[in-house]
Amino acid sequence: MQPISDDMSVLLRPLSAHGRGRRLAPFAFATVAGLGIVLIDGTGDGRELAARLGAVSLAAVLTVAVVVVPWSRIPARFEVVPGFGILAVVGLVVTGSGAQSAYAPLIMLPLLWFAVYANRLSLGLAIASADAFLLADVLGSRGQLDPGAVRASLLWTAVVTVVPWTLHRFVSDLQHRAALADRDYVTELLSRRAWEERLPEEITRARRDANPLSIALFDLDQFKQYNDLHGHQAGDALLRQVAIAWGERLRSTDLLARFGGDEYCAALPGCSADDAYSRAARLLESTPTAVGASAGIAEWEDGETMESLVRRADQALYEAKSAGGGAIVVARRHAA
Repeated sequence: MQPISDDMSVLLRPLSAHGRGRRLAPFAFATVAGLGIVLIDGTGDGRELAARLGAVSLAAVLTVAVVVVPWSRIPARFEVVPGFGILAVVGLVVTGSGAQSAYAPLIMLPLLWFAVYANRLSLGLAIASADAFLLADVLGSRGQLDPGAVRASLLWTAVVTVVPWTLHRFVSDLQHRAALADRDYVTELLSRRAWEERLPEEITRARRDANPLSIALFDLDQFKQYNDLHGHQAGDALLRQVAIAWGERLRSTDLLARFGGDEYCAALPGCSADDAYSRAARLLESTPTAVGASAGIAEWEDGETMESLVRRADQALYEAKSAGGGAIVVARRHAA
């Protein structure tokens, strides 16, 4: 398996629950532009022109909604609603003008968004809807059909069925590979690189929501002696045991990673230093008896950089280790 570059890994990482809605914006803008060309075309009677104007207006409203809606406050399952709205607008225009018209390619725009950002169920429903729009004239006709229109409908049906599914599978495979690159191969926790990529996101969220954020750095006590006595395989097994024991006692919103060697790190959103101290104490209590652990805790302060936050936690961990291990030390406040 070829390695994925750092930039590509970040790009392809699966989005958070509320990361997809706003990604529709470029596709929606392109749809409005394409429908605008339909309006400028100017052919047809007054009723057709009014229908085109309505389509452009509705697409524009949906595009504005995509941009201004606070997606983080809305259940993630509703993020596909604007996508289906854009698809419906384009589908009606294509149905009215015919699959062999110059406007049929517009139906691919919302489908590409579904292929890249939506789940398989939503993509399947979107493709089925697009096929229905493209085949409407063929399925609804009771008279003699234009062979050219039939061929165009069947051709576009094949394209909108195969291309989005193929793209979806390709993106899913790349996302899976990127997710594997984010994992530590011994403990299956987040890797240090992944943790350092996501910690700035937690800091941004803490600043935006005015919520506390603490981090904790852990170091296993007596691990070197255990590793030397029992061998590296036993040492790796112990590292996995620690990861499992600690992971079971953290929330789904916490980030636990292997920092390197026998060191671990955790980001604890919504936790003050006191809260983090209590959580760290529970983790230390659940540490396998073969070793102990020490912890250094730092609470993020407004305006502080990630590097400063980690440095304070690391200094606190050093003090805990210097005290003989098995201790938890809270870092001093950040000097602005």
